[in-house]
Amino acid sequence: LVERFTLAEGRTVPAVSLNVDVDADFTVRSTRSAVESVRIADNLRLEHLEPCFTAEALAAAAALPDPRLDHACGRELWTLWGFAQKLQAMRGKQAETGSGRVEYTFIVEGDRITLRPRARGAPLDTLVAEMMIFANSQWGGELARAQVPAIYRAQSGGKVFMTTVPSPHQGLGVAHYTWASSPLRRMVDLINQRQIASWIRSEPAPYPPGSESMLAAMRSFELAYEAYAEAQRTLERYWSLVWIQQQALASIDGEVIRDNLIRLSGVPVVARVPSVPELPAGVSIRYVDTDFGPATKILPAVQAYRGQDVKLLFCDDDKVYDPDWAQRFLVASKAHPDCCIVEEGGQVSDYASHHYAGSLQPRSERRVKDLSYRLKRLLSLGRWKPRKAASSGYVDILEGWGGVLVRPQFFTDAAFDIPDILWTVDDIWLSGQLALNNVPIWLNADGDIRTKGNSDEVRDASLRKLVYKGHDRSAANSLCIDYFRENHHIWR
Repeated sequence: LVERFTLAEGRTVPAVSLNVDVDADFTVRSTRSAVESVRIADNLRLEHLEPCFTAEALAAAAALPDPRLDHACGRELWTLWGFAQKLQAMRGKQAETGSGRVEYTFIVEGDRITLRPRARGAPLDTLVAEMMIFANSQWGGELARAQVPAIYRAQSGGKVFMTTVPSPHQGLGVAHYTWASSPLRRMVDLINQRQIASWIRSEPAPYPPGSESMLAAMRSFELAYEAYAEAQRTLERYWSLVWIQQQALASIDGEVIRDNLIRLSGVPVVARVPSVPELPAGVSIRYVDTDFGPATKILPAVQAYRGQDVKLLFCDDDKVYDPDWAQRFLVASKAHPDCCIVEEGGQVSDYASHHYAGSLQPRSERRVKDLSYRLKRLLSLGRWKPRKAASSGYVDILEGWGGVLVRPQFFTDAAFDIPDILWTVDDIWLSGQLALNNVPIWLNADGDIRTKGNSDEVRDASLRKLVYKGHDRSAANSLCIDYFRENHHIWR
């Protein structure tokens, strides 16, 4: 059946066609529907058209005295593109160059699978979509005006549904919308084409008003359509998981859709991940196999962005940061581009009994908790709690809870080889790695805003109370500093 009626090139086949007359500005003057034999000269395949139908190719064509695309049908395609843009504007939709979403083509060769990404909403998608929307809305309107029953695709209040009542599709911006352009692919389209053919020929409709068979076909189609969609999702999920296994990925990115529903990056997989904390929609998440202890919040990102000119800003997830927090880091980084930027930190002597004094000047000075300080705290009933630092300057040790801005190149491979016990104190470990790579740490004390955290959470934090192999936080800090002093001869 498909072989007999498919619109294959080089054949003359019967078709329900829609002919459109337009003015020079693509305003539609008239339309004519017909059941006729059509000679198919060529089949234009998407995979062959895409390279010459990009936004860049269209811009280049527009600059030509006689606009056309770099294709055998380049002039005709350019004309269709102009018509598509006009149709999009008529529906009250803004021209789009892409939705940002990606679709995938699965290519299975033996036991290997390749995923070929394709941007959704590309110009070629717009061209095809506008032609289909126009044809289906025109035919839907004609059948409604002729009072010939049809199955419509409607949308109201955000809900899309099938109906035999002529209804608008709000999302598409059309008064009527049928599915009639793919009769070999969908039963609903075949039913509607039968109705269109009877209307064109002024014959009784195969499905008269109140037809139970049409209603039954619509309900059966909806069930089959959902089953097909579920089968498609299952197949895509299976081959996506095969691809992930095949790639031996140590980590994969994901984006929060809502709650714990995550869209994985690079594959068409949506999954629920119970361990995801409460996050706003659009936040990207990366799951990694290697546990670097608390340094996992930055080291996998360093790996992922190595070789790229990016800035990485990390912080703790149990603190509340003010709205200008990130902007301060960017401003400070612009003034000190070769430095790690922090808002909380200190000197080696603050964390261990070593009298080391860094050579870079000026040094950040800690606030003295004198009588004036204590009076202010008392008079504010404890609400006034300024930064520990009284001035901006260089420090030896970063404190991640205040936020840290680094670049991937600030760390070498040595940062990922963390000795036992030392993994429990990421602030000291990361600071030592920066020192080994000659990256200064600049503490920015501009603005008297201190990062907030629930006092009970700070006091009861698991890492703060952790005792690992006989080492509490203070002992592990000292051990880590001693490690760098003895093995790398820094902080001496």
